[in-house]
Amino acid sequence: MKYFFRIALIILFAVSLYGCGKTEQKDISDLESKVEFGLVGQKSFQINNTSDWLMVIPQIFLDSGTQYLSRLDIPNNQIEIYDYDKGNLVNEISFDKEGPNSIKGSIVGFQVINKDSIFIIDNSSYLVIANFKSEIIGKYNARKDFTDSPNLKASVIPASINSDVISLINYPIVNPKRMITIDLNLKDSTISKRNVIPDEYINGFWSVGDFSWYSFVKVGDTRIFNFPNLDSLYIYEDGDDNSKPFKVYAGSKAIQHPIKDIVSPEDYIPSEEELERLPFTRPIYARLLYDEYRQVYYRIIGKPIAEYLLDSNDPIKSRTREYYILVLDHEFNWLGEFDLPSYENMIDIDLTFISKEGINLQRESTDEDYAVFDVYSIIENDKK
Repeated sequence: MKYFFRIALIILFAVSLYGCGKTEQKDISDLESKVEFGLVGQKSFQINNTSDWLMVIPQIFLDSGTQYLSRLDIPNNQIEIYDYDKGNLVNEISFDKEGPNSIKGSIVGFQVINKDSIFIIDNSSYLVIANFKSEIIGKYNARKDFTDSPNLKASVIPASINSDVISLINYPIVNPKRMITIDLNLKDSTISKRNVIPDEYINGFWSVGDFSWYSFVKVGDTRIFNFPNLDSLYIYEDGDDNSKPFKVYAGSKAIQHPIKDIVSPEDYIPSEEELERLPFTRPIYARLLYDEYRQVYYRIIGKPIAEYLLDSNDPIKSRTREYYILVLDHEFNWLGEFDLPSYENMIDIDLTFISKEGINLQRESTDEDYAVFDVYSIIENDKK
């Protein structure tokens, strides 16, 4: 009798340990959605023989009704422009290494506003404004030309411009009370900061893996921030001072909220190995995109990686999440959640964009001469 009792205790203890280390994640297929969502097409772009097929920082813009796709060509340190519908390269924007029309460093981020305004950041902290003719209109040393050195993210900026003021996001340091918006006045070289980072984003998640980065979309006069550990979205109005943002719930029904803290310094200081591993055991709100054509938001969510996969020798599955998409209407009402195919797309903050057709997710290329994207979209606004 004692033997069977001892065995029962061992089993109970093992089950409890498994439960403690597991983050609750419901099956997406159990949720009843209000819309249909799925693969609606595929787009391919022919790459020149000196470029990489990886479409870094892809951005769509319109000119005379035609969709163009821009991307950073890292090997050649230039920006390429493609006709989105035809899939062919139509322009290369490159710069001299010396002289007045030069960018000496490596381009690490850019944003196309229009043909006369492309914001570019290089790795020596220069903010450059150029046009499609590779002509530099303005060049500013972010560390020297302004009264307070801003931190510029090496990625899509994104930026907005009003008169002589460029509004950027203040990356990448995550500290309490840090202002997350900076306004660069190009006329008098002054900087003002606004919008305090939420404490709930920092507490328990400070500078840990993919949780270190936040993103936003600009819709009209509002900037809507997606913080990777928070179920709510944070909305800041243009012109806001340091007042608190409006917060709207936009959480996944498949996640048990709140997402469990990763770092709890008051309890113990995690080892380097734990700091590398623990973020993968939590779900993550990886990215927010707005589809202006269908007036819906797509929130890309990464699932936690199972313990047995983390411990495996599989080079992909041990450190690559599976993802799904939460769809919200323009008023942030829940419309549905949908699994994406496992390990087929490179779900990355700088490899995803919205076109007229839907949300574009890049695939790993089997032909180095082409970059290929799967296109997903809601298919109908109301289920019958």
